[in-house]
Amino acid sequence: MHCCMVNCNFPPGFPKWRGKDMLRGLIYPTLEEFGYVLPESDLQTKINNRFGLSCITSISICLYLTDDEAIKTASARAEWKPFEETRLDSTERKALRRMSRKRPRGEIHDCHICLSPCEKPTTIECDHTFCYACIQKWIGIKQICPVCDSEINVQKYVRKKRVKLRDKKTFPI
Repeated sequence: MHCCMVNCNFPPGFPKWRGKDMLRGLIYPTLEEFGYVLPESDLQTKINNRFGLSCITSISICLYLTDDEAIKTASARAEWKPFEETRLDSTERKALRRMSRKRPRGEIHDCHICLSPCEKPTTIECDHTFCYACIQKWIGIKQICPVCDSEINVQKYVRKKRVKLRDKKTFPI
């Protein structure tokens, strides 16, 4: 069970028991039908539209939600937001492909991210295997292994450019 606090404002002098009943009347139909609690801003908009007055008296209620309801509520309220993905540059993508070549051939692995058989299996330094696309996206979000939290050092596999040295004959004497 998860506890969810809902706080909305009502007109001055509005009875708390009536405000709580009104909140329950706005929350429970959505919770029963869709499995989540509306964001407080949406609830406050409905209250403001109903009264048309400035609402300053704060009234709170506590709801107990199941795991699924809590997850859906967090998503609907935008409390949970996915990490912003950064794109790997071309050298890092090449290094990631180079990492995938070090795995033993012929073995079939399931990806720990998408949980399906690996497409273009890529084994990282800690010997965990993922789909190339899955681990590429993951590294754009976090540079740690999603299984064991060990650091993924893609830069270790980036090839250094060779510096051409001038021939001795070209140097002035």
